[in-house]
Amino acid sequence: MMRYLSLNFGGAHCASSWFRIHAFRPALQALGLEVECVAADEFTRWDELGDYDGVIVQKKLLSGARVRAVRRRARRLVFDIDDAIWHPQQRPHHWFTRLRTNFRLRRIVSAADLCLTANEVLAAHLRPWARQLAVFPMALEAATWQPRPRPDDAIVRLGWSGAPGNLRYLEALEPALLSVMEQRPHARVVVLCGERPGFTRLAFEHIPWQPGCEPTAVAAFDVGLLPLEPTPFAAGKSPIKGLQYLACGLPVVATPLAATRELFQGSEAARFATSPSEWAGELTALIADATLRRARGQAGRALFETRYNLARQAVVLHQMLAGLPLSA
Repeated sequence: MMRYLSLNFGGAHCASSWFRIHAFRPALQALGLEVECVAADEFTRWDELGDYDGVIVQKKLLSGARVRAVRRRARRLVFDIDDAIWHPQQRPHHWFTRLRTNFRLRRIVSAADLCLTANEVLAAHLRPWARQLAVFPMALEAATWQPRPRPDDAIVRLGWSGAPGNLRYLEALEPALLSVMEQRPHARVVVLCGERPGFTRLAFEHIPWQPGCEPTAVAAFDVGLLPLEPTPFAAGKSPIKGLQYLACGLPVVATPLAATRELFQGSEAARFATSPSEWAGELTALIADATLRRARGQAGRALFETRYNLARQAVVLHQMLAGLPLSA
């Protein structure tokens, strides 16, 4: 059995590390490839890297000296990334932070035998430095994330699922959602999150987040809401909630950013909106037509099974990792 060490951005609780590495471990193990995960900041056994068949650096930007040391010892070196971390997320980067980030990013990408990116937006930025690069999208377990019977009532649930730090995207939709509620009083906004959103006027249902609750809660939505900020960082993000909506057979209304469009490409599952009137129009049309909701949701599930099913993607990942030649 092949053995890889993955130096992750964070622990298993970190969404990026979970969805990019941890979630694939059981399927890879069954295929004959064992992955040992350690948070990069906690790893100390640098002299033992050569004992593994390969090393994955998951989004962590190591110092130049550390990259050189890893490159000397690693038999195969893979760099995986799912965010445009070279762009500021909420506040501008200091010039030194920007300089250091780009220096470290270029070092690890150029040193790796293989660079994996979650989407083409990230790939286009890194491709000039990479020896070999592949777009490897996010994935979910099809048996866990699947359509389920909706509640047997007349309510149409407009659902949002996400982390507290992203509530601001949803809160910015309040004017559009208020307009929708006025026209369609049988609709309801449902929020699955560890914190309550700070709506000032909008009535909503809050589902407190608990470990493992997402598949059932999201499957009870009728429409998936995917608002994002139009920033360079968000444009390179493959939102995992988008995959959750697809897997659960939900039609989606989303902000039309580059990686988000790529996520839904080839399917009728999603419609895109920017202004409050566009959001209100797309949502109102879905609320009014159950047949339309069902057709778009089924198209989304079909796309998920073809492109984002973890069992299928694990086979692809195994082929890339196991087939990677030993570094010279």
